[in-house]
Amino acid sequence: MTASAFDSAIFRDMLFDRECAALFTDTAEVRAMMIVIGSMAKANGEIGTMPETAAKAIHRASLELQIDPSALAADVAKGQSPITPLIAHFQELMQAPEFSPYVGEGADAVAIEDTAQSLRLRQFLTLVETRLTERGIAVDFDDLRDRVQIVHMQHGPLRDKLVEGLRLNAPSNDPMTALCDLSAWLSKTAAEVATDTALDQSITTLIDGLNSAVQSARGAAHCRLTLRFTLPQIAIAFGRLSLLAK
Repeated sequence: MTASAFDSAIFRDMLFDRECAALFTDTAEVRAMMIVIGSMAKANGEIGTMPETAAKAIHRASLELQIDPSALAADVAKGQSPITPLIAHFQELMQAPEFSPYVGEGADAVAIEDTAQSLRLRQFLTLVETRLTERGIAVDFDDLRDRVQIVHMQHGPLRDKLVEGLRLNAPSNDPMTALCDLSAWLSKTAAEVATDTALDQSITTLIDGLNSAVQSARGAAHCRLTLRFTLPQIAIAFGRLSLLAK
């Protein structure tokens, strides 16, 4: 067996369903980051902080370019955000030196990365809410969902445009706190919807352990890194429970 059941071709379908897991692949992450970069360029063009020709070229490229996630690994291993090598590859593949310097303009790497995560979490929450509702299980997380599905930027014209363009929300408090609360909510709800089968109980135990790691993280950097490693596993394990729930 592999070190993680999530990577096991034999056991992974016990632990998660593929529809939910597809939202948390490397390819999905790169695609979401590309969408944010393209949307930023479009917004910058609309508010006049970037030449309109550059904005249109970058936005179009964000929808067309294909970047191999493994191409980001070497830089990420050195402690960089995946956004840094992603932008470098984006600029190279654009083959438009007059426009490529504008790629990623307007926000730092963390803001782009976290906003991209918001897009994937929105899809995940919609998916599991639909499943649980179809099974007659009432869920109420509107406030939490609004706090999680946000554009991770300070107030300004660019953020306002992205809120509109990406159909996300403006942050109302510390985004990391909201993600920790989401982890806790998923752990709590998992225990509520799980049946008494050995598989359900094993999944809830796994989710609870991962959530404990999140809640014990101290400091912004520690918390953020812990969430990066654990939240996708919590989400896809919860997705499996949403299929099994009766």
